[in-house]
Amino acid sequence: GHMRKLAATKGKPIYYFPFSVDLDLLPKRKWASRADIVGFTGSADEYLYPHRVQAAQRLADADLLHDARARWQTVSKKRWHWRGQRLSQSAINHHDVAEGVKFRKYAQIDPRDYFEYLASFKIVLTCASNCQLVLNKDYEIPAAGAVMLTDGGTPGLDEILPAGSYLKYYNPDDVVRVVRRALANPQELQARARLARDHVHEYHSDAVRTVQLEGILEELR
Repeated sequence: GHMRKLAATKGKPIYYFPFSVDLDLLPKRKWASRADIVGFTGSADEYLYPHRVQAAQRLADADLLHDARARWQTVSKKRWHWRGQRLSQSAINHHDVAEGVKFRKYAQIDPRDYFEYLASFKIVLTCASNCQLVLNKDYEIPAAGAVMLTDGGTPGLDEILPAGSYLKYYNPDDVVRVVRRALANPQELQARARLARDHVHEYHSDAVRTVQLEGILEELR
């Protein structure tokens, strides 16, 4: 609201300022050391994210999903879910968080542990077509060198990631076929990962965003 009023006063346009990634937090992990199963990040609430949960269940039934749910734990009296470098409390207390993650005060997650988790997989599932917006995870997964697996209804990804740099499915019943085909073509999968990773590192790092923000603030003066 304050930025909108300021921009209107100055006669300047409103900017959408996207997420960015601190490249210094990313682990050094070779592609060959990553697991040939699908990682998962995000809320597992069936009411809020039915498409995501259905896809995860299909992959679990096919033994293609990282078996985290059996080892997940409740944090305090609430459940929390991944939100990049922090965790956000939800009004719905049915979220899950992977075991073994180090927590700081105020339920902050250690970002290095988060990126280490993402980097341990070749493919990571997260989809949010019902959110109708690009999320921070859409930057973090490719930044960690994993290929993002998302549903076809997620808008805006082609505006931040190169075409073909992530995997897309249009029906939960089809997600297993998409993953198996990707794992059966390891060179193509690795090429996707490199394409997305290099793009995020070049255009969506904290350093790049800082320069962009300085330019925007200069225009608003």
